[in-house]
Amino acid sequence: GVFVRDGDTFEAMYNQERVCFRLAGIDSPEKNQPFSDAAKEFLKSKVLRKVIYIESKGQDLYKREIVEAYEDKEMKISINKQLLQEGLATSERYKNNEGELTHNIIEHAGNKIAEFGANISDKGMWAEPPVTKVEPFKVINEESPSESSSPALQAPPKRKFPK
Repeated sequence: GVFVRDGDTFEAMYNQERVCFRLAGIDSPEKNQPFSDAAKEFLKSKVLRKVIYIESKGQDLYKREIVEAYEDKEMKISINKQLLQEGLATSERYKNNEGELTHNIIEHAGNKIAEFGANISDKGMWAEPPVTKVEPFKVINEESPSESSSPALQAPPKRKFPK
């Protein structure tokens, strides 16, 4: 059987042995943090009593297999990316125990886009305060409109990520 530990880690039988899998390129909330239960339940809905396909990215320091998990044999429907799209994980770039990055820059950019989509759509953890939304630059007038015709640019607030 399959055992889901949290929103980015599960155990399953693989080649007739029990293996711990860590989803690559993402980080879901830890136990007792907001949305940790939602992330865990989402992962359960994707891996329990289902055939999934994995692409190994190596092992981490805890001997977990770092993987991209897919729902389809063609490996196009990424469970990792779905967690980002639902606002149940943040995009992370880290190295396996051999010092190699688990995602190249193109894969990481795709994850960041998925995360940003959840952010601007107020999905999952992005709907909660204390996360500050990224806003476009605004044009403001430092003086009244009749006194000045040159607008000033105001930078958006710094973005805070949930931990």
